[in-house]
Amino acid sequence: MQDFDIISTSQGSLWRLRPQGEIDIDARPAVHRALGGRPATAHDLDIDMADVSFMDVVGLQLMAHVDTDARSHGLGVTFRGWQRQPRYLLAVAGDFIRVGAALHSPFTRDAA
Repeated sequence: MQDFDIISTSQGSLWRLRPQGEIDIDARPAVHRALGGRPATAHDLDIDMADVSFMDVVGLQLMAHVDTDARSHGLGVTFRGWQRQPRYLLAVAGDFIRVGAALHSPFTRDAA
């Protein structure tokens, strides 16, 4: 298992986070510390995922939390640089979300 860290930098209104390592339940404290260090001048958050080689479902939840937290403070959020495995997890999660939405759609009816 690879240790996890987040490098945080800011320049003017741009706040950059660069997670490094594997994002799983052990990454939670570092993610919360990073969010607590939000610069007061930040209007946009750029998250560079290039150094994240693995992310599990807990990591996906953590990244969703980062997005929600930043947006709740008025920041625009951009994720970029997704590696193969985390990008695959996003695709699979997206498929489940679309299937779940279709199953709960008012246009979906059980066969009679």
